[in-house]
Amino acid sequence: MSEITTLLDAIREQAHVNQMFIDTVGLALECYKKEQISLESTVKTISIAHGARHKDLMELMEEYKSLQS
Repeated sequence: MSEITTLLDAIREQAHVNQMFIDTVGLALECYKKEQISLESTVKTISIAHGARHKDLMELMEEYKSLQS
């Protein structure tokens, strides 16, 4: 868990990154940690989320929330 916290802290320090991006990356990392998705999917999610529009981030977040239920 501390690795995820450290990564999220580093991401937060970037002024151009918004909270929704941080939340989406956090959900993806939690799913990876629980072995619900592969490392490749996690990296792809972070890459997509970085350039995504608000609507796309909402869809990604919903997808990962459904995996965790």
